[in-house]
Amino acid sequence: MKKFYKAIIFLAFILIFFIGLEKTYDFFLKENSNIKTSHISKNTINADILILGSCGALTTISPNTIEENTHLKAYNLAENHVNILENYLSFSLYLQHNKVPKYLLFSASPETFDERDNLLHSFHFSPFLNNQTINQTIKEEDPTYFRWTFIPFMKYAYYNSQLNFNVIQGMKFYINNKNKPYNKDGFLPIKSPKTTKEKIKLFRPSVKFTTKYTWSKKQEKYLLKIIQLAKSKNIKIIFYDSPMYYYSNINRKKRIEIQNRTKKLASRFNIEYLTFDTMKLSMNKENFISATLLYEEPSIEFTKTLSRFFK
Repeated sequence: MKKFYKAIIFLAFILIFFIGLEKTYDFFLKENSNIKTSHISKNTINADILILGSCGALTTISPNTIEENTHLKAYNLAENHVNILENYLSFSLYLQHNKVPKYLLFSASPETFDERDNLLHSFHFSPFLNNQTINQTIKEEDPTYFRWTFIPFMKYAYYNSQLNFNVIQGMKFYINNKNKPYNKDGFLPIKSPKTTKEKIKLFRPSVKFTTKYTWSKKQEKYLLKIIQLAKSKNIKIIFYDSPMYYYSNINRKKRIEIQNRTKKLASRFNIEYLTFDTMKLSMNKENFISATLLYEEPSIEFTKTLSRFFK
């Protein structure tokens, strides 16, 4: 009987330990303003223009340049290699903690609809599983992960290596009473090498899109959810596709097909869809690190052009 009680006490201790560890991770991840989901839920952004998308938007659209040219406050909520599903969750979380923006600028490039290049990173939302929209969506779209989250700390142990550094960084934010992130407007530009030789050496061909593009019905489903949510808040939506290197090895015919499909979807909801494939900067390989990713200087130039549409 003694052994039984010892086992119960030991198991109770383990349970309390992991519950406490989970709460610790919850707290410090939410304190880490370098994580965009934490930043938008902890601090007041209240942007007039909210930018959504994947790495193309993250590294290309400068909120500071938009503000200089339009006098409208902007924030870049895009993340690296995320899909439209994740954009929907981030947008939903943003609206729950901030003033409704006037405009939603969405990066609707053909690559966005192809699931080979962009994913759902469920661990971005681990501290927010008590949020009904996030909880239900993760349950539906990442059931392998979600089925373990009822066990204390398992929602973090599942993706442990992705989160430990962020927890330590969150401790630093808390101890230093800091709330400003490294990139306060969400923009993460790609710094350009100094020489042409270095630029040519770094240029990456877009291997995945040389033969085909694939339109994901799942991503279309969540784009429609973004549109529905924005429309319910009277937010004006603008789709755009940033410049691509004109002489790249991308399958141009399939890309145009996806653009046309996006244009039809946009027209159903009276959404303007802006494309810039023939901009002058598209002709110069030195402006790009890959077929669809611009360096910082041409990104600023493109953002200035895009800003005109808000005037």
